[in-house]
Amino acid sequence: MSLLSSPTTTDWPYLVFQLGDKYYGLKAESVRQITRLPEVAPLEDLPIHVAGLVNVRGRLVPVVDLDAGTGTPERSWTTSDFLIIILVHDALDVAVMANHIVGILTLQPKQSKELQTLLGGGDEGKPHHSLCGVANIEDRMVALLDHQRLLSSRDRLAVSEVGGMERQGQLTHGQHPHPRRFSPGSSDRDHSVFRERARRLMLPVRMTDTTTLQAFAIVRLHETRLALAMETVRGFVTTTRITPIPCCPGHIAGIMSRRGEMLTLLDVSSLLAIPVIADSMEKAVLVEMQEDEILGFLVHQVVDVVYQDAETQFLPAVHEGGAHHLLGSLRWQGNVLSVIHPARLLLSPELIVDQTP
Repeated sequence: MSLLSSPTTTDWPYLVFQLGDKYYGLKAESVRQITRLPEVAPLEDLPIHVAGLVNVRGRLVPVVDLDAGTGTPERSWTTSDFLIIILVHDALDVAVMANHIVGILTLQPKQSKELQTLLGGGDEGKPHHSLCGVANIEDRMVALLDHQRLLSSRDRLAVSEVGGMERQGQLTHGQHPHPRRFSPGSSDRDHSVFRERARRLMLPVRMTDTTTLQAFAIVRLHETRLALAMETVRGFVTTTRITPIPCCPGHIAGIMSRRGEMLTLLDVSSLLAIPVIADSMEKAVLVEMQEDEILGFLVHQVVDVVYQDAETQFLPAVHEGGAHHLLGSLRWQGNVLSVIHPARLLLSPELIVDQTP
């Protein structure tokens, strides 16, 4: 995977990928997983721009066809292609297919009136209605996608109506109630590989699964950089107004409102033994603790999002002591960073407030 860069004032890096002769960009923070392309199950009653569904560890994920509405002939996929799984809203994942992952680029988005014409589509509920800007890298135009608009509310309703237990069972057992076959131009050998990947994608994540690229967020906490495993991270938000809570331990920074929901935010600097040099925490890392519980901890900056093959073994941990939230270390731009499991970090006994009299 090549890594390109461009001068920018944009806060967020983008994952850039190629589909045919077109280049697309997604905010890197929205990408949950990149995996080699599995079999996609086309089902009846899905919108025309939804190629089908995949079963990701028991959860049905719609796959958006970015070729829809562009006049591109039906594509034949190969075993070297990718599936990019994206977090859309808090409770829904969406995927797109790609021929090639270019890398993480820091881009300066620009608006372009010609973008819709160049790429086609643009009607409400169609994939290219989600185009929000364009960036130029050397002689390439990168179309930037708003991941929140890949599916309209009507699309989400249609997907939910076909995503019941009966359909899930059919997907699980490879029974596709649709006369159309996924990628009909692919070879029998490719179809066999797609099917096996789909079977493995239903299983819990294993570190030995060599088809998956794991995502890690590189964050700065004071003057220390850390790598966060993105497995339980639900997103990053800019901290606007944090309300302190009286009579609470110092590691509880306060609460903030997000879409009408009050979130508790923590300062984990002392737990990680990080020297306090700066203040003004600008970002909050939101972590899914349980099905209906989200906590956050503060950092100064989200620097990058990187992807590594899940087969890659972590280096020994930078810090000693065997803390359960330390997964080990990885190399990033010549530095060795501690890899933190965010959910385990927030469940550390040192952060639990005992209210027993």
